[in-house]
Amino acid sequence: MRLLLLWIFSIMLMAGAPASAQTSVKMQAPAINGDNNTVIYGNNNTVIYGAYDLRNAIINFNPAVIRDYAIAGNVDTISAVFQEPGMARKFLEMLKSSGETPILAGLLKRGLNPNLLVKAPDSSSETLEVAAFMSGNADAMVELLERGALPHGYQDLPLDPTARPFFIYPIYRVLNDQRFSTKEKEKIVAAMMKQGVLLDASESSPKVAKTTAQAFELAKRNSINQGPSVSDCPEKGLNAKCVVGGPICTSQNSVPKRISQKPGSFRYSEYENLDLIGSLGVFAGREYYLYLAPQGWSGHLVLAEYSADRATVNLMKYQSDHMAGMGVCKAEPDGYIPDECWRSLQVEIDRESGDVALSGSSTFTATFCN
Repeated sequence: MRLLLLWIFSIMLMAGAPASAQTSVKMQAPAINGDNNTVIYGNNNTVIYGAYDLRNAIINFNPAVIRDYAIAGNVDTISAVFQEPGMARKFLEMLKSSGETPILAGLLKRGLNPNLLVKAPDSSSETLEVAAFMSGNADAMVELLERGALPHGYQDLPLDPTARPFFIYPIYRVLNDQRFSTKEKEKIVAAMMKQGVLLDASESSPKVAKTTAQAFELAKRNSINQGPSVSDCPEKGLNAKCVVGGPICTSQNSVPKRISQKPGSFRYSEYENLDLIGSLGVFAGREYYLYLAPQGWSGHLVLAEYSADRATVNLMKYQSDHMAGMGVCKAEPDGYIPDECWRSLQVEIDRESGDVALSGSSTFTATFCN
């Protein structure tokens, strides 16, 4: 009996050994019993790291743990850690500083959502692509883009008339950011253009014009078809007041510069006096433009989705922070998927009268470029 008790006691001591006394991570399929503690699995005492270890590795700059985790860890755990303010940016900064950005590729291969919505240091929401940009990690930005990240992915926006958020002006922001070398800028912009991002020429300032010229040069160098350049447009088509984002000649006069509601009709305050900001690009045969409802400093953005023939337009406004990119909803933790990521109004444009007929009781008017 005494020998039996000693044998049981020795087994208990072995099971309670600290993680530091165990062997390093080996790539086996684990039976994970929780994400907040180090978990023992397998017959040879190998371990996998949980959320506590992962969080500490990011904070304490320990890429070795992250490297192991990228191969054997639970992808849902790292997604959850990124919901803590600033953790995604710290992670991407660590990968850049340590030259370990391929770790991100491993996580993406294993199912990490390239359009994952994460928390910035101030607790605002942004996608991993925006977090990579803010971290100055060019390789991570390209990796995310090549694996399906949307350049115009969701970002909580400072909605004021002077803001130039990454969401609206990704190319402009990259080309004018001193954290990236010229070579890195070329690489990022080329990846964005391959995803269909139009040039950010929504105003006529010399700085934006210079950025546009740079972007066209990059497109030419990388054999990316972005339509005719400024020099190919007839001079009379370059009315600065009517440039709508990307100097593509056919777009200059084809969408309303301003959309407003006719007096006396039922009013939708969220869609009142929309001023054109610029183009977001073409996706699935539809063109997307951003408008600003200029309600002082609390103005908000409205997305206009135009049909290929420009006869129908959906006016859409952000309604949910579950949005993780244009037209893509994220399910909530309990599995609920919102019916609408955007509140949408469908309207039709009459180019002869300039009226925009709403599907309902209200009528909008459209002012086109001259």
